[in-house]
Amino acid sequence: HIRPTTQAKRDIAKGMLLLHLIKGKIVVRAAIVVRENVLAINVNEPMHEFIARTENIAQWGDRREKNKRNRILVINSANNISPEFLQALSKSKIAGMVLSGQGNESEATSLLAEFANRQQLFVLSDA
Repeated sequence: HIRPTTQAKRDIAKGMLLLHLIKGKIVVRAAIVVRENVLAINVNEPMHEFIARTENIAQWGDRREKNKRNRILVINSANNISPEFLQALSKSKIAGMVLSGQGNESEATSLLAEFANRQQLFVLSDA
C-alpha cells in the first residue's frame, strides 16, 4: 500500500544494478542503499544480524536525518526472511524493500507483505 518516493526509486535502481553486476561473482544476500549510495552489503551474515549491525552506519552527510526511515533494502531471495529478520526490520531505518531473484513467490513473501503493511513499509518484487 505504501509507495516508494522518487529518491527511493533511485536507491532501488542502484541496489538492483549492484546485485545484477556482481551476480555470478559472489553470492550477496542483500544490500542497503541510501541516497544513491551503497551503505552495506550482506555476503554471509544472518539477515537479522546484518540489519542490526548496519543501523549505526551512516552515509556521509546523513547525520541530520539519523533516525529517519530512508534506507532501501534489496534482498536477493525471500528465503532469507525469518521471524528474527522481521523483528530487526521493525526496529530499523528501512523505508522499504525490493525482492530480487529466485524464490519470491512463497509463503515468506506473503508474510513480508503483511508485515510491511503493518509497519508502513513498501515491498516491491522484480519478478
